[in-house]
Amino acid sequence: MKLDFKSFLPYLLPLLVILIVNFIYFLPQFEGKMVRQGDIVQFEGMAKESKDYYKKTGEPALWTNSMFGGMPTYQISAPNANNLLGYIEKIMNLGMNPPAGDFIFGMIGFYILLLLLGVNPWLSLLGALFFGLSTNNFILFEAGHTSKVRAIMSSAPVIAGVILTFRQKYLLGGVVFGVALGINIYTNHLQMTYYLGLCLGLLVLVYFISAIKNKQLKEYGLSLLSLALFALPALGASASRLWTTYKYSKDTMRSPDTGENRRQSAVIE
Repeated sequence: MKLDFKSFLPYLLPLLVILIVNFIYFLPQFEGKMVRQGDIVQFEGMAKESKDYYKKTGEPALWTNSMFGGMPTYQISAPNANNLLGYIEKIMNLGMNPPAGDFIFGMIGFYILLLLLGVNPWLSLLGALFFGLSTNNFILFEAGHTSKVRAIMSSAPVIAGVILTFRQKYLLGGVVFGVALGINIYTNHLQMTYYLGLCLGLLVLVYFISAIKNKQLKEYGLSLLSLALFALPALGASASRLWTTYKYSKDTMRSPDTGENRRQSAVIE
Protein backbone atom coordinates (compact mmCIF):
# COMPACT_ATOMS: atom_id res chain seq x y z
CA MET A 1 0.00 0.00 0.00
CA LYS A 2 1.42 3.34 -1.08
CA LEU A 3 1.41 6.09 1.52
CA ASP A 4 0.04 9.45 0.42
CA PHE A 5 2.42 12.08 1.85
CA LYS A 6 -0.10 14.83 1.16
CA SER A 7 -2.50 13.27 3.64
CA PHE A 8 0.10 13.80 6.39
CA LEU A 9 0.75 17.46 5.55
CA PRO A 10 -2.15 18.86 7.64
CA TYR A 11 -0.60 17.08 10.65
CA LEU A 12 3.07 17.85 9.93
CA LEU A 13 2.74 21.54 9.07
CA PRO A 14 1.47 22.47 12.57
CA LEU A 15 4.59 20.82 14.00
CA LEU A 16 6.70 23.04 11.78
CA VAL A 17 4.75 26.08 12.99
CA ILE A 18 5.45 25.08 16.60
CA LEU A 19 9.20 24.95 15.86
CA ILE A 20 9.16 28.32 14.07
CA VAL A 21 7.17 30.02 16.85
CA ASN A 22 9.55 28.76 19.50
CA PHE A 23 12.62 29.71 17.49
CA ILE A 24 11.32 33.26 17.03
CA TYR A 25 10.12 33.66 20.61
CA PHE A 26 13.29 32.26 22.15
CA LEU A 27 15.68 33.80 19.64
CA PRO A 28 17.74 35.44 22.43
CA GLN A 29 18.52 31.94 23.73
CA PHE A 30 20.01 30.95 20.38
CA GLU A 31 22.06 34.15 20.50
CA GLY A 32 23.66 33.00 23.75
CA LYS A 33 21.63 35.22 26.08
CA MET A 34 20.16 34.05 29.38
CA VAL A 35 17.40 35.20 31.72
CA ARG A 36 18.56 35.96 35.26
CA GLN A 37 16.30 33.70 37.31
CA GLY A 38 16.04 34.24 41.05
CA ASP A 39 15.59 30.61 42.03
CA ILE A 40 18.49 29.51 39.83
CA VAL A 41 20.77 32.08 41.46
CA GLN A 42 19.77 30.73 44.87
CA PHE A 43 20.29 27.17 43.66
CA GLU A 44 23.83 27.96 42.53
CA GLY A 45 24.59 29.26 46.01
CA MET A 46 23.01 26.26 47.75
CA ALA A 47 24.73 23.73 45.51
CA LYS A 48 28.19 25.33 45.37
CA GLU A 49 29.62 23.48 48.36
CA SER A 50 28.57 20.05 47.08
CA LYS A 51 29.68 20.88 43.53
CA ASP A 52 33.09 22.03 44.75
CA TYR A 53 33.42 18.84 46.78
CA TYR A 54 32.61 16.73 43.72
CA LYS A 55 35.18 18.57 41.61
CA LYS A 56 37.81 18.06 44.29
CA THR A 57 37.17 14.43 45.19
CA GLY A 58 35.09 12.96 42.37
CA GLU A 59 32.60 11.77 44.99
CA PRO A 60 29.09 13.18 45.39
CA ALA A 61 28.33 14.93 48.68
CA LEU A 62 25.05 13.90 50.25
CA TRP A 63 25.17 16.63 52.91
CA THR A 64 25.72 20.37 52.72
CA ASN A 65 26.28 23.07 55.32
CA SER A 66 25.22 25.79 52.90
CA MET A 67 21.57 25.71 53.95
CA PHE A 68 20.06 26.18 57.40
CA GLY A 69 22.05 24.23 60.01
CA GLY A 70 22.99 21.68 57.38
CA MET A 71 20.82 19.34 55.34
CA PRO A 72 20.94 16.48 52.80
CA THR A 73 21.52 17.35 49.15
CA TYR A 74 18.74 15.04 47.93
CA GLN A 75 16.73 17.93 46.49
CA ILE A 76 19.63 20.21 45.60
CA SER A 77 22.40 18.49 43.68
CA ALA A 78 22.26 14.79 44.47
CA PRO A 79 23.43 12.66 41.51
CA ASN A 80 20.89 10.85 39.36
CA ALA A 81 23.20 9.88 36.52
CA ASN A 82 21.87 6.36 36.01
CA ASN A 83 18.33 7.50 35.21
CA LEU A 84 18.18 7.08 31.43
CA LEU A 85 14.95 9.05 31.22
CA GLY A 86 17.10 12.16 31.09
CA TYR A 87 18.24 11.10 27.63
CA ILE A 88 14.67 10.45 26.53
CA GLU A 89 13.61 13.89 27.77
CA LYS A 90 16.45 15.37 25.73
CA ILE A 91 15.12 13.60 22.65
CA MET A 92 11.64 14.95 23.34
CA ASN A 93 13.20 18.42 23.56
CA LEU A 94 14.69 17.80 20.09
CA GLY A 95 18.13 18.15 21.66
CA MET A 96 17.54 21.80 22.54
CA ASN A 97 18.36 23.33 25.89
CA PRO A 98 15.71 25.07 27.99
CA PRO A 99 13.66 27.10 27.70
CA ALA A 100 13.04 26.45 24.00
CA GLY A 101 13.43 22.68 24.32
CA ASP A 102 11.00 22.44 27.23
CA PHE A 103 8.34 24.55 25.52
CA ILE A 104 8.67 22.61 22.26
CA PHE A 105 8.18 19.36 24.17
CA GLY A 106 5.12 20.76 25.92
CA MET A 107 3.50 22.15 22.80
CA ILE A 108 4.05 19.03 20.71
CA GLY A 109 2.72 16.86 23.53
CA PHE A 110 -0.39 19.00 23.90
CA TYR A 111 -0.87 19.07 20.11
CA ILE A 112 -0.81 15.27 19.97
CA LEU A 113 -3.21 15.04 22.92
CA LEU A 114 -5.74 17.26 21.16
CA LEU A 115 -5.40 15.23 17.95
CA LEU A 116 -6.08 12.12 20.01
CA LEU A 117 -9.26 13.75 21.27
CA GLY A 118 -10.43 14.28 17.70
CA VAL A 119 -9.68 17.99 17.40
CA ASN A 120 -8.88 19.46 13.96
CA PRO A 121 -5.07 19.71 13.37
CA TRP A 122 -5.10 23.50 13.05
CA LEU A 123 -7.30 23.94 16.11
CA SER A 124 -4.98 21.52 17.90
CA LEU A 125 -2.07 23.76 16.89
CA LEU A 126 -3.90 26.77 18.31
CA GLY A 127 -4.54 24.92 21.56
CA ALA A 128 -0.91 23.84 21.77
CA LEU A 129 0.31 27.40 21.28
CA PHE A 130 -2.13 28.70 23.92
CA PHE A 131 -0.98 25.99 26.32
CA GLY A 132 2.73 26.60 25.83
CA LEU A 133 2.61 30.39 25.66
CA SER A 134 0.29 30.83 28.65
CA THR A 135 1.28 33.58 31.06
CA ASN A 136 1.78 31.26 34.02
CA ASN A 137 4.44 29.24 32.22
CA PHE A 138 6.54 32.34 31.59
CA ILE A 139 6.07 33.60 35.14
CA LEU A 140 7.37 30.26 36.39
CA PHE A 141 10.26 30.29 33.93
CA GLU A 142 11.29 33.86 34.75
CA ALA A 143 11.28 33.02 38.47
CA GLY A 144 13.50 30.00 37.86
CA HIS A 145 10.92 27.31 38.65
CA THR A 146 12.35 25.21 35.84
CA SER A 147 11.46 21.82 37.32
CA LYS A 148 7.83 22.92 37.62
CA VAL A 149 7.81 24.07 33.99
CA ARG A 150 9.27 20.73 32.87
CA ALA A 151 6.66 18.82 34.89
CA ILE A 152 3.84 20.85 33.33
CA MET A 153 5.21 20.36 29.83
CA SER A 154 5.37 16.57 30.26
CA SER A 155 1.81 16.26 31.58
CA ALA A 156 -0.07 16.07 28.26
CA PRO A 157 1.68 12.87 27.05
CA VAL A 158 0.83 11.22 30.38
CA ILE A 159 -2.86 11.96 29.81
CA ALA A 160 -2.57 10.82 26.20
CA GLY A 161 -1.15 7.49 27.35
CA VAL A 162 -4.07 6.97 29.72
CA ILE A 163 -6.59 7.73 26.97
CA LEU A 164 -4.90 5.34 24.55
CA THR A 165 -4.88 2.59 27.15
CA PHE A 166 -8.60 2.97 27.88
CA ARG A 167 -9.20 2.80 24.14
CA GLN A 168 -7.85 -0.75 24.46
CA LYS A 169 -4.47 0.07 22.94
CA TYR A 170 -2.90 -1.54 25.97
CA LEU A 171 0.71 -1.77 24.80
CA LEU A 172 0.98 1.55 22.95
CA GLY A 173 -0.93 3.42 25.63
CA GLY A 174 1.03 1.77 28.41
CA VAL A 175 4.39 2.63 26.82
CA VAL A 176 3.40 6.26 26.21
CA PHE A 177 2.03 6.54 29.75
CA GLY A 178 5.04 4.87 31.37
CA VAL A 179 7.67 6.89 29.53
CA ALA A 180 5.83 10.21 29.98
CA LEU A 181 5.12 9.54 33.65
CA GLY A 182 8.75 8.57 34.17
CA ILE A 183 9.89 11.87 32.66
CA ASN A 184 7.32 13.75 34.75
CA ILE A 185 8.67 12.19 37.95
CA TYR A 186 12.26 12.65 36.75
CA THR A 187 11.73 16.43 36.58
CA ASN A 188 11.59 16.21 40.38
CA HIS A 189 8.61 18.45 41.08
CA LEU A 190 6.38 16.04 42.97
CA GLN A 191 3.82 18.71 43.76
CA MET A 192 2.93 18.98 40.07
CA THR A 193 3.01 15.20 39.69
CA TYR A 194 0.55 15.01 42.60
CA TYR A 195 -1.80 17.49 40.93
CA LEU A 196 -1.53 15.53 37.68
CA GLY A 197 -2.42 12.38 39.62
CA LEU A 198 -5.59 14.04 40.94
CA CYS A 199 -6.65 14.88 37.37
CA LEU A 200 -5.90 11.35 36.21
CA GLY A 201 -7.97 9.99 39.11
CA LEU A 202 -11.01 11.90 37.83
CA LEU A 203 -10.34 10.68 34.28
CA VAL A 204 -10.11 7.07 35.45
CA LEU A 205 -13.38 7.54 37.36
CA VAL A 206 -15.10 8.80 34.20
CA TYR A 207 -13.86 5.74 32.30
CA PHE A 208 -15.13 3.53 35.14
CA ILE A 209 -18.63 4.98 34.88
CA SER A 210 -18.48 4.56 31.11
CA ALA A 211 -17.35 0.93 31.51
CA ILE A 212 -20.32 0.18 33.75
CA LYS A 213 -22.77 1.73 31.28
CA ASN A 214 -21.25 -0.09 28.31
CA LYS A 215 -20.65 -3.36 30.20
CA GLN A 216 -16.91 -3.24 29.51
CA LEU A 217 -15.56 -3.89 32.99
CA LYS A 218 -13.17 -6.54 31.67
CA GLU A 219 -11.59 -4.08 29.25
CA TYR A 220 -11.50 -1.47 32.00
CA GLY A 221 -9.66 -3.88 34.28
CA LEU A 222 -7.11 -4.71 31.58
CA SER A 223 -6.52 -1.00 31.03
CA LEU A 224 -5.90 -0.44 34.73
CA LEU A 225 -3.57 -3.42 34.81
CA SER A 226 -1.61 -2.06 31.85
CA LEU A 227 -1.28 1.38 33.48
CA ALA A 228 -0.17 -0.16 36.77
CA LEU A 229 2.46 -2.34 35.08
CA PHE A 230 3.97 0.55 33.14
CA ALA A 231 3.81 2.86 36.16
CA LEU A 232 6.19 0.56 38.04
CA PRO A 233 9.28 1.24 35.86
CA ALA A 234 8.33 4.94 35.78
CA LEU A 235 8.48 5.03 39.57
CA GLY A 236 11.45 2.67 39.74
CA ALA A 237 13.61 4.89 37.53
CA SER A 238 13.51 7.61 40.21
CA ALA A 239 13.18 5.29 43.21
CA SER A 240 16.40 6.44 44.89
CA ARG A 241 15.33 10.07 44.84
CA LEU A 242 11.73 9.30 45.83
CA TRP A 243 12.76 7.06 48.74
CA THR A 244 15.34 9.45 50.17
CA THR A 245 12.85 12.31 49.89
CA TYR A 246 10.22 10.25 51.69
CA LYS A 247 12.60 9.38 54.51
CA TYR A 248 13.88 12.94 54.82
CA SER A 249 10.34 14.41 54.83
CA LYS A 250 9.73 12.89 58.26
CA ASP A 251 12.37 15.20 59.73
CA THR A 252 11.21 18.40 58.05
CA MET A 253 8.78 21.06 59.22
CA ARG A 254 6.18 19.65 56.81
CA SER A 255 6.06 16.32 58.61
CA PRO A 256 2.83 15.85 60.63
CA ASP A 257 4.84 14.49 63.56
CA THR A 258 7.34 17.34 63.52
CA GLY A 259 4.60 19.92 63.16
CA GLU A 260 2.64 18.45 66.07
CA ASN A 261 5.73 18.41 68.29
CA ARG A 262 6.37 22.06 67.51
CA ARG A 263 2.77 23.00 68.31
CA GLN A 264 2.99 21.17 71.63
CA SER A 265 6.28 22.91 72.44
CA ALA A 266 4.71 26.28 71.67
CA VAL A 267 1.79 25.53 74.00
CA ILE A 268 4.15 24.48 76.80
CA GLU A 269 6.24 27.61 76.40
